[in-house]
Order: sequence, then structure tokens, then C-alpha cells
Amino acid sequence: MEGKTVLVVEDELSIASLIKDIVSLYGAQVHHAAQGAEALSLIAEHSIDLAVIDITLPDINGIDLYHQLIEKRPEMASQVIFMSGYQADDRMQSLLDQTGSRFIHKPFHLNEFRKTLEELLV
Repeated sequence: MEGKTVLVVEDELSIASLIKDIVSLYGAQVHHAAQGAEALSLIAEHSIDLAVIDITLPDINGIDLYHQLIEKRPEMASQVIFMSGYQADDRMQSLLDQTGSRFIHKPFHLNEFRKTLEELLV
């Protein structure tokens, strides 16, 4: 994963910090955005290999952010890990089935997150 770049879009700083620490252990560069607008700016400025997106953000729904992301970067359609404290609803499950993106329920086990990260950044 060395040389890869991951964007973490999470408004809860403790969770964002934990994810950044895990990703950094693999040698990947990490950018953090607490809101969707900030994430879109980072996507425009940097080459991103993987996005970790919280479904519930202060300014936008994570699914809507995903659609804006792939408008700008269609090659990232399957390079997203969604996170939520809620179970995946029908809309989310349909998106996962169509794109191959992943979903992790919060709170998640570190091993589950690391395994998903490894699968997507190989």
C-alpha cells in the first residue's frame, strides 16, 4: 500500500484519527475531510486511490458525495469504503451490489477494517 493515497471523509475526529493511524501504518498517505465540500476539494487537488466515506456527514449524505466523486473520478467507483453506525438500507445495499464498494458498520473491529483496506489497496 506504500505510495497509495487514501481520503478519509469522517466528521467524528476520534474515528478519523483512528482510521488515519491505521492507513498510515501501511505506508499510505492520508488526507482527511470532515465535510463533503472539503472532500470534493481534496479530490480535485490530489490523486486519490481509495476513499473512506461516512454516510452521515454535516453537509451531505455520503451516498450523494459518492455520486459526485465518481462524476469527477469514475475510476474510483469500486474504490470506496462506506461507514455508518446504522445498518445498510436498501439504497445503500443496491449501490454496493452495483459498484463493488464496501460497507463497514461502526463501531467496527480493527481487523475487519484492515482486511477491507488490504483488499482494496492491493
